[in-house]
Amino acid sequence: MLSLAGSQALADLGYVVDVSRAKPYSLQAPRAKSAVLAGRTYRDCIPEASVAVVDLQGHAVRTLGR
Repeated sequence: MLSLAGSQALADLGYVVDVSRAKPYSLQAPRAKSAVLAGRTYRDCIPEASVAVVDLQGHAVRTLGR
């Protein structure tokens, strides 16, 4: 079953839909803390990676590390 927003989006694309059968759409309140992220900082969620800075010719001119 689609939400009302999804059903209406399909109707906007030209599909025939019965919006009376759609589920109401509502946003859920965000959780205070996710169990997965409990005790972690935002910085812990950023993957270890380096970024290469390239010039207009595509040559790496320097590398930015974390």
